[in-house]
Amino acid sequence: MKRKAQLRQGDIVCLSIPFTGRKDSKEEKLALIVSSDRYNELNEDAIIVPLASVSKRGIGELDHVLTTKEAEFAGLRKPLVVRTGVILTVRRELLEKRGKLPSRTVKEIVLKIIKNVFSPDKRIA
Repeated sequence: MKRKAQLRQGDIVCLSIPFTGRKDSKEEKLALIVSSDRYNELNEDAIIVPLASVSKRGIGELDHVLTTKEAEFAGLRKPLVVRTGVILTVRRELLEKRGKLPSRTVKEIVLKIIKNVFSPDKRIA
């Protein structure tokens, strides 16, 4: 099996989702790798959060809107929204690198996920 390049935290990746029942039918979605480089080295999976266009649904409290500058740095055609409340674990073999966000932006996003998703509730003592 051909070994793919190591994927790293902060990489923008394309996830190909095959549909069953449809020959050669795939949907491609962009995502951001948020798992640490150490996690990525030790596992066959990566932890990702999806990127999406601003939709009719709008921007939620858990979303992080990329600036035009951040999008250009990553090689994206337009600013997108990082859906930090939607966390997925996927096989790295299904991911293809498309770009990389600035380190500062990745840190902001990871801290936002920790604060809003993984922090203990105040009622837990």
